Amino acid sequence: MLGNTYINKSKIIFLCLFLCLVPNIIRTEILAEGVKIITSNEKELVIEFQPQFVNFSEIITSDGTNAVIPNIKGAQSASEKSGEPNEAYYMQNISVPNPSGFKLSNIEISEISSFNKFLAPVPTLVNENGIPTEKYVVNTDIYNQPTHQWVELQYAGIGRDRYIAKLKVLAARWNSQIQSIEIPKKIRVTIAFDDVSQKNQIFSKNDLPIGINYYNTPNFRILGQQRYSEKKSYNQLQEVANNWVKIEIPKEGIYKIDAGLLSSLGINLSKDEIPTIKIYGNGGKDLSEQVSDAQQNLMKEQDIIVRTKQDGTLDAIIFYGASTKGFEVRFDEIHRYINHYSYNNYYMLTWGGDPGKRAVAQEPENLEVVNRPQTYYHRITFEEEINAPYTPPAGRTWFGRTLFSSSSPLSYIDLLPNLDRTQDILFRFSLAHRSTTNGFFTIYQNNDPISDFLISGSSIDNYHPASRIFATAIYPASKISSDDRSALKFEYKNPNSPTSAIGFLDYYEIHYPRSFYAINNELSFYADTSLSGMTEFSINGFNNDLLGFDLTDIRQPKLLKNLSNTGGIFVFRKNLVKDSLNRFFISGILDIPKIEKVVLANLKSQYQGEDVIMITDKTLLKSAQKYKEYRESHSDLKVFIATTEDIYNEFDAGLPDITAIRDFISYAFHNSINKPKYVILWGDGHFDFKNIQYKQVNFVPAYQVSDEYITDFDEINQSWTTDDFYCRVEGNDLIIDLAVGRMTIRSDAQGMDIIDKIDHYENASSEDDWRTHIIMLADDGPSGDSYGGGLPFEYQPWYIPDSEDIFRDNLPPFMIADKIYLAEYPTENISGARRKPEATQQMLSKINTSGGVLMNWIGHGNPQVLAHEHLFDRDINIVQMSNWDKLFFFVAATCDFGRFDDPGVSSGAEDLFLSTTGGSIGVFSASRVVYAQDNALLSQRTYKELFTRSQITGFYRMLGDIIYSVKQSFWDTNSQKYFLLGDPTLTLNLPNYIAQIDSINDVQITDSIDVLHLKGLSKVKISGSIRNPNTNEIDPSFAGTAYTTLNDGDYIKLSYDDIVPNSAEYKIQEYGGALNRSSAIVENGKFSMEFILPKDISFSDSAGRIFAFAVSNDNRYAMGSNRKFVIDGIIAGNINDTVPPLIKLYLDTRNFKSGDIVSQNPLLIIDLYDDSGINTTGLGIGHNLEAWIDDSPASISLVKNMKLNYYLKNSATVEQILYNLTEGKHKIKVRAWDVLNNYAVDSTEFVIPKENSFTISKVIIIPNPFNLSGTKIAFYHNIEPPINIDINIYNELGMFVRSISTTSSAYGYSEVQWDGKDMLGNEISIGTYYFVIKATSSSEISTVSKSGIGIFIK
Repeated sequence: MLGNTYINKSKIIFLCLFLCLVPNIIRTEILAEGVKIITSNEKELVIEFQPQFVNFSEIITSDGTNAVIPNIKGAQSASEKSGEPNEAYYMQNISVPNPSGFKLSNIEISEISSFNKFLAPVPTLVNENGIPTEKYVVNTDIYNQPTHQWVELQYAGIGRDRYIAKLKVLAARWNSQIQSIEIPKKIRVTIAFDDVSQKNQIFSKNDLPIGINYYNTPNFRILGQQRYSEKKSYNQLQEVANNWVKIEIPKEGIYKIDAGLLSSLGINLSKDEIPTIKIYGNGGKDLSEQVSDAQQNLMKEQDIIVRTKQDGTLDAIIFYGASTKGFEVRFDEIHRYINHYSYNNYYMLTWGGDPGKRAVAQEPENLEVVNRPQTYYHRITFEEEINAPYTPPAGRTWFGRTLFSSSSPLSYIDLLPNLDRTQDILFRFSLAHRSTTNGFFTIYQNNDPISDFLISGSSIDNYHPASRIFATAIYPASKISSDDRSALKFEYKNPNSPTSAIGFLDYYEIHYPRSFYAINNELSFYADTSLSGMTEFSINGFNNDLLGFDLTDIRQPKLLKNLSNTGGIFVFRKNLVKDSLNRFFISGILDIPKIEKVVLANLKSQYQGEDVIMITDKTLLKSAQKYKEYRESHSDLKVFIATTEDIYNEFDAGLPDITAIRDFISYAFHNSINKPKYVILWGDGHFDFKNIQYKQVNFVPAYQVSDEYITDFDEINQSWTTDDFYCRVEGNDLIIDLAVGRMTIRSDAQGMDIIDKIDHYENASSEDDWRTHIIMLADDGPSGDSYGGGLPFEYQPWYIPDSEDIFRDNLPPFMIADKIYLAEYPTENISGARRKPEATQQMLSKINTSGGVLMNWIGHGNPQVLAHEHLFDRDINIVQMSNWDKLFFFVAATCDFGRFDDPGVSSGAEDLFLSTTGGSIGVFSASRVVYAQDNALLSQRTYKELFTRSQITGFYRMLGDIIYSVKQSFWDTNSQKYFLLGDPTLTLNLPNYIAQIDSINDVQITDSIDVLHLKGLSKVKISGSIRNPNTNEIDPSFAGTAYTTLNDGDYIKLSYDDIVPNSAEYKIQEYGGALNRSSAIVENGKFSMEFILPKDISFSDSAGRIFAFAVSNDNRYAMGSNRKFVIDGIIAGNINDTVPPLIKLYLDTRNFKSGDIVSQNPLLIIDLYDDSGINTTGLGIGHNLEAWIDDSPASISLVKNMKLNYYLKNSATVEQILYNLTEGKHKIKVRAWDVLNNYAVDSTEFVIPKENSFTISKVIIIPNPFNLSGTKIAFYHNIEPPINIDINIYNELGMFVRSISTTSSAYGYSEVQWDGKDMLGNEISIGTYYFVIKATSSSEISTVSKSGIGIFIK
């Protein structure tokens, strides 16, 4: 692992040697298909693009136009604007010396082919029964715009330690002049770089490479420097971390903290400490999200007044406290603002160290007064946060109260004291509605209509749930009632949708003219922005002592000098600059705040260059600490834990603005030699920052993109959550600079479960070849939910081809794909809806038996289901998964499946990850609706990165490194919605070592040899070796067992959508039949095996496959494959073997006996053995391995679920779950063949119990008696896993001793270890103990055993 804090010399030497030994061109970022680097150095980069055109996919647009989408390998599509031509392009990151130090020096384009076809538009998303579906709507105006250039090169931003440019090269474009599609044969691009002054830069172990030329341009590195100039003073200050008080400010005012209030917290400051009192704050506004502002966001010390008594002891601390709402200049006008994260503002008070800042009233400049305004515009706003605009709720905006066409208007009264009736009042309104048709707001002032406002309807069903307008109105102040009261009334009408349309008052502002006179002994005002020069303000109407502050910079209030000698009047002067916003606050009131003592965590000093930053909530600290202990003890990584509360206190004076989290990560990144690489968000998060609608704890809040000024609430392009935000710390761009993963736990107990799950995955997963399998799931063409003839739905037949692209172009040949494509399964009409239960059953059977290290889905989805046919249903299928020993990493290229930030719903991705009986070890999916074409490209890139090894170790990389690499190239809106749900420091259980086939029949396998020809019934000898992935040399230390599977040649299977007339034809590449499965001992890194090929072969001219998997005695794993042969004939001759295979049948467990009661959906287990070998091909008429239930003529093919028995040569095992059997007695018959086509038949009987009728048939204690080493409490049952087990243990007097709770994923038989200790961890006494077992199914039906008896002896 690469986790030490500092780089030592030996590692520098190693890295230098590494760079010297690699070829001249080192590619770090994956190149798209057809892209090749010709030259790469610090002078120039030459890249050649040869678009690999495959075909056109045909679609029909919404207006009936026949259109096409060009399929070009590795090319992306333009999906930012629906309706524009769906051009294909390549996008590559280029490392450049500085933001302007590069240029396109040459472009060569050759042989442009033109196709007289209409290029399909970028689709728009519509809602089909809760599942996003794409429609193609043409924007004709865009299609007639000028043709795009073939090549564009633009500066993109900073990626960690490099300046990055984006090179965009079109692979297929729309030529608007000739109305045709153009595809070039080749484009060669030359990029020239400026000279760099820095030389001899080296690479660090903490590098996360970005750019296709990263390793060829070491001197392009951005030199490290300390970005936070205040670090030293902060650290000095925090040496007294206990001396902190958090101050809560509910409203704007001047606040007083006297000695008595501090004393109530046990704080009594000495005379020497009084000069060191300081107050820090940030003015109550949202922190700037601009990356470069992170340093400026640090809380600022502000000027305060400290009063002492005659004896020099503390009397009081007086300071200005800002509200979380107010007015600011925006779009050259003054508008209201609110803080989106808190209703209350906070400040931090401290003492010790250097002297604090004191407020001293400054004398005004000695200039002639040119302005003495008598009136000003006072500004008030009314806003309630009640209703979320999005459905499901999301975003930062909240609307206020609702209006309906039939309801009474909303009325609001506001006092406008000291109104100047000679001028006009400015009203601003933010009005919204949820309706597909136009609505109308009428606004009245004292029943006098101010104005009517039209608000357009929106496409509610298509992810545009609301629309909003910002309106203004001018109203004469003279028409306000004589009591100076504004009486606004809001009326909403929607004649076309009178019952369904909902209007909302978002907020309103009143800007009214008034004289300078205090309101309740206070006055806050903005100076007229048209004023320029020395201006004198005179305000009367006060009583008591007065204080005034200049709030032009609200984070740095400045005390004003009162020039008046008359009580109740405040006079001050300021030299104003035209068009600048100047704000002032004068008060004769001293408010008393709420205060609490806090301990500052001193994060800036405590962080010491750890590799992993872990952000969590204080309620999750126990599990976070446990994770830290686990990860540090199982790797070289160091973990630093910071709670959100500590971050808010230190980086925003206690105000819970989530940008403070980004700022802390930025601080750590810029102020350590060993830059952090990974961020773990340890806790669930949601969008409701102020707990307006939901009261759930927001453990690590989910960043929401700003929707403050939008008028169309568009969930596709305007609203999403992204954890990427927290890791953008270098450059004002969308490129992440650290890898990030979120684990959405909601309690410490759930956190402990996840740690157990990670521990089990990394250290106790099954040792078999599930590590080489991927389960590939793909949607069919029909996208609607209804069942019936015709096309009552959008037809989208590209998900299976997209999955096949991943299989063919992005998966390495040694990975074994188990495909479950919906088009291959029959459609059933269940309650008027289309369902495919057989596909679901096959998916669950694969997950729960043979398993897969990866699972991929491409198709439709939402937080609950995948596919309109509900292939996967969160509420049904997760509890049916018992793959605890074979957890998969799930890449789900679909809409909404990872929507974690809705506290009202737990997404399917979260529940899969949080399952304690199986499911996934991580998920990469989207938190919002996304586009299919972009999803496919993102998936392709993800798989390329998954199988890209570390250039230093040769091993597969951590999940964080993989997703980081993906995100370096994919940061568009669609890609930002994808996130890693899981541990970024986890490495998938892919075998790291290479199992290489060196020879077949003693012929050495090299790239240059011709394809070998093998024959049926011939003996085959395979020899191979286990190679170190870093050196490709044989590893003599690898000793264990190797397993091979030899398949016949691949073939293409055709499939169709069964309910679609003129269905698309799906061409699915399938492996040929498995002709042999063998095993051999690995010694000194080498293995060899011999076997006979079966008689049943396909005579295919397609290359066959040998898959190899090996496991060493010290738990290292290897995999590999070879395709250098075909099997195209049968040898003559006789082999004298007439003995059929041996068959043994079981259900649920190998302790099964014919006639036993089994589980509701029992696990069929078949053990097979034959001296010559089992026929596993599935070829030959009648020679399939198959089963029949109750003498049904329809057989069940078992070939795909057959696995090699790793412990007995020439043997195999089949495991398949049998679904939908009726209650009662059943018979199953199985027929199997050997390689010489001798067959055998066996059968057995079993009983399916009544639904939810479970039994525990036998309890066993192993060993019994037992001693200090403990014992296993085992039992037989007929409960379908996963099972929750609760065991209560009693002594011979009936006294309770211990309870044990756990889960089991085993069929028929489960066992639980007891260490022989009581609940307190004490050793039990000698004697007899009784065990009562309660077993609960996933459907929460329980059964209780009779007592088991165990005897403890020493």
